[in-house]
Amino acid sequence: MTIGERIFFIRTFRHLSREKLASAVNALVPNKKITADRIQKYENGHRNPREDVLQAIASVLNVNYDTLAAPDVNPTNILSIMFELENTLDISLENDENKFSIIINKTAGDNTYDEINYDLNNWYAKRKECTPNPTDSEEVAGQKIADYKIWKTMYPLDTLENEKAALSAVQRKFKNAIAKTDKSNAINTDKDFVKIVVNILLSGLDARYIRKMLAYGEQIALLSFKADDLLALTTKTQNPYIEYLLCNKKLSEKYGMIIDTHTHTDSGIIYIDYYYRNSEIRNALFYIEQTLKPFIKNGTFDSEEAQAEYSDYLQFAPVSFKNLLDQDKINS
Repeated sequence: MTIGERIFFIRTFRHLSREKLASAVNALVPNKKITADRIQKYENGHRNPREDVLQAIASVLNVNYDTLAAPDVNPTNILSIMFELENTLDISLENDENKFSIIINKTAGDNTYDEINYDLNNWYAKRKECTPNPTDSEEVAGQKIADYKIWKTMYPLDTLENEKAALSAVQRKFKNAIAKTDKSNAINTDKDFVKIVVNILLSGLDARYIRKMLAYGEQIALLSFKADDLLALTTKTQNPYIEYLLCNKKLSEKYGMIIDTHTHTDSGIIYIDYYYRNSEIRNALFYIEQTLKPFIKNGTFDSEEAQAEYSDYLQFAPVSFKNLLDQDKINS
């Protein structure tokens, strides 16, 4: 699609007239007099909007700017686009005589691969979801195709909106429960934190540990939960997660730790993420993921081997959060 064709497709999907689009764009771009006739010229390809106007059109249509600004792909420029991909990523090109394959290779210390992998997973999941089945009626198949087209024009805005809604739903669900709980268990050392996360896993609620490297070299650890799993918790099964939320609250308010809450989507599944910058928390989560979680997943946490490992860890040199706080004050 050309830029104009994308504008036309999304505008008509939004049931927005050219007049209303022009009026809304004028409100966002000072000293511009965009008319319905000008919008038509954009859509017909007779003129291309300037960058500030295209930014405003994207905002009014509620789509990603890059979606509108992307070049029209055709046989004459496809190789130039591939060259640019090669300049940006470490890729391999293979030919098995029947088809060409482009392989994106992971480069140590480069987060670009993880970002591309994240987007490709979401694309794969949505494409699979919207591919018509042989048993689909003509109406259902047409709706799937239309949904897929709209998803491509809005990505990642629609994903961000869905994540925002999921996070709000989770926060609303547990807001009253947290407010009614006067206190949490003692959270004084890294081992106390480990006990709470282990209790979550033992309750059947899964949590993914993810280690990330920020652009400026700082490491952070994420503990991620599926939003749907959290929303499915009942009053009988939610206590371990509430205890975890109270733990985070105490770590933040009493010990001054920065614990950010974010979201991400992976293969169409929305996750609620808790970011930890503190090194002791990162080490604790790594220990749980690598050593304890395999026992829990295999149902062997009660085994002598697992209990001995867990007991030894809890008794070995607990790190006081108060000491860490005092040390931070000294360093500052």
